[in-house]
Amino acid sequence: KRKEIKAEDKFTVDGDVVIIVGITGDIKGDVAYFFNKDMAKKIASKMMMGMPVEELDDISKSALNELANMITGNACLGLSKLKIKTDVSIPTFISGEHVDIYIKNANVIKAVFESELGEMEIKIATA
Repeated sequence: KRKEIKAEDKFTVDGDVVIIVGITGDIKGDVAYFFNKDMAKKIASKMMMGMPVEELDDISKSALNELANMITGNACLGLSKLKIKTDVSIPTFISGEHVDIYIKNANVIKAVFESELGEMEIKIATA
């Protein structure tokens, strides 16, 4: 369920897990998905058909990257229906305590979503 959507003047991300997918083509920019580590483990578990996820290992990271790829790819498919050509990069997975990412000079849209697993924030930045 969408909880919030708004424009921001800076692309900053602060989370424990961040997945960034680049966009190229008629629109250039980045999409960042971020959430806390507990939610990342819950999402990875759901992506892996309920397999318990105690730690973010290579398989669970791959599942989270695939989710980011699916969401971003679906958005690009919607853009293609509007004759806007785009492509996505391979996702970059970043984790640590309070990862801080900053992209300068970006037009940013922030969207917050709530689900049964918790809250996830998505930021879209274009140059």
